[in-house]
Amino acid sequence: MKMNKKIAVTIGDPAGIGPEVTLKAVKMLVESGRFDYSNFLIIGNRKLLARACAGFIDRGFIDGLDVLHVESEGDGKIKTGRPSAQSGLASFEYIKAAAALASAGKLKALATAPISKEALHMAGFEFAGHTEILKSLCGARRVEMAFCGKYFNLLLMTRHVPLKCALKAISAEGIASAAVAGARFMRSAYPGSRKINIIVPGLNPHASENGLFGSEEKDIIVPGIALAATALDKLECGRGIEISGPVPADTAFYAAFKSREKTLILSYYHDQGLVPFKLLHFESGVNVTIGMPFIRTSPDHGTAYAIAGRNEASCLSMANAIKFAMRMKPFEI
Repeated sequence: MKMNKKIAVTIGDPAGIGPEVTLKAVKMLVESGRFDYSNFLIIGNRKLLARACAGFIDRGFIDGLDVLHVESEGDGKIKTGRPSAQSGLASFEYIKAAAALASAGKLKALATAPISKEALHMAGFEFAGHTEILKSLCGARRVEMAFCGKYFNLLLMTRHVPLKCALKAISAEGIASAAVAGARFMRSAYPGSRKINIIVPGLNPHASENGLFGSEEKDIIVPGIALAATALDKLECGRGIEISGPVPADTAFYAAFKSREKTLILSYYHDQGLVPFKLLHFESGVNVTIGMPFIRTSPDHGTAYAIAGRNEASCLSMANAIKFAMRMKPFEI
């Protein structure tokens, strides 16, 4: 199979559950009959991959996979279940190798197993996560972090920043920009959907109840929604998209959950959106980086060092990330 038909899967932090969920997910997909070994390129250290899954993944299965072997300084010092500078460096090198192939158009898509921000920082990197690493490596102008789930979809207007910084970053222009990026994302993720809803939640309790609990809704959010509606009306991707809000945040997610249409919620800060999303989609949700010149997805969970190497990690989110990457089309924002 040609390289540009393959989906690359990086194994993430080799001290975490990344190697385990990668192999389990690929094995599950191959055994489903819908995929073949030739569909995948595993990127990581072959020895660490085999060691992490010794005793519950057959070595013959690993040997049958196409593995791009990547070595980094200190690989021999990596201990399963322990974040370290060595595991942080290794995970970065895997991403670097994958980004180079994807940027050159040599891959169909990229799915990445979890990395540790702590380990990255121990290795001397200041990146907040995968999204920021890929943005830097590929020179992307602007990227967004989105999440796909059975019950609703999510786009974060800020990512890994302190809450006080996230609140200061809220602007009408930012809301409109996020809505346009979200519309393009939803059209790429669900091309067959005629109608798509975008819900803009309130920031304050009860969306401030006409200014009783804050002024952000009146001063920023309502104008932002108006700007977004105007922008969407001018774009082909905006056809059939209805934007509403500000909806009180404590009911916005329930409204999305009950909706029969594909729904995207814009979240002002990390935990506003990801607490309800992970409550419903912890083992099945998919993280998508939008704005890259290629498709990149990842599971909606972390490295889970405490259970690494124990054959206890679920691969469902990783498998969903791979499947989702296969069906999406890249787009710029």
